[in-house]
Amino acid sequence: MFKQEMKKAFLNKKIIILTIVSFLLLAFSAYKDLKGYIFLDYNASDIQTYEAQIAMKQMVYDALNKYNIWTSSMSIYSLFMPILVTMCYATSYFDDINSKFIKFINFRTNHKKYIFIKYAVNGIVGGVSLVLPPLLYFIILSIFGHGDISTATAAIGGLFDNVLHKNPSVYLLIYFTIQFLFGFTYSTIALTVSTLIKNKIAIILSPVVYFFVMTFVAENLNLRFMMPSNVTQFWAISGGISKSSIFLQLIINTIVFSIMFFAFSRKECIYE
Repeated sequence: MFKQEMKKAFLNKKIIILTIVSFLLLAFSAYKDLKGYIFLDYNASDIQTYEAQIAMKQMVYDALNKYNIWTSSMSIYSLFMPILVTMCYATSYFDDINSKFIKFINFRTNHKKYIFIKYAVNGIVGGVSLVLPPLLYFIILSIFGHGDISTATAAIGGLFDNVLHKNPSVYLLIYFTIQFLFGFTYSTIALTVSTLIKNKIAIILSPVVYFFVMTFVAENLNLRFMMPSNVTQFWAISGGISKSSIFLQLIINTIVFSIMFFAFSRKECIYE
């Protein structure tokens, strides 16, 4: 059943739509930040000398370094992360109950096994939803882009800036790990909500609502380490929180919502 659910999640048009939407968000973010370099006017009167032209072309070349483009691609994309995690699979549990298909599933397999598989696949798909598109995007940048981290003077890594400029590969590993964990956590939020609310739109939007409500509450209670925006914006935050608080926040949220999901997805809760 695990393989069937994984195929159901990844072998459909939703993953293609997710990838296209993510690519557009990433590319637009980079365009928004770097358009000044892309459309630089080389005919400007103050750069008509040969030396000035050479200096400006070198500046533009360095600005369009693949690492600068990569870090410039995060600003708008990161705002949509809570909704992107729900695009492929988050309503699957609701669909099974709403269509009564769950009765057929429970007839064929143990309910606890079904619930655990649903939970695991949902989390994995949520995580992969935030890893696969940016990973493919970076691969394309690496193939067609230029430069290395030593000339990427505008590249920012936020809390892990020193890692980015010393070892970009390690930074990318950290970035994609955080992306996966965020996707796992917030898809679990949507999955949990689907046990309580029988409305597809509400389920899809639930991670977004939780994200902004929790950010507002944590900020006003001076619990900055629990602000969800710290996770999506860690690449831009220079300080004020610890690196470990990002992972702690995700772990706490995952544990809480996982417990809630398993509690409210018991057989007696479904058929009561």
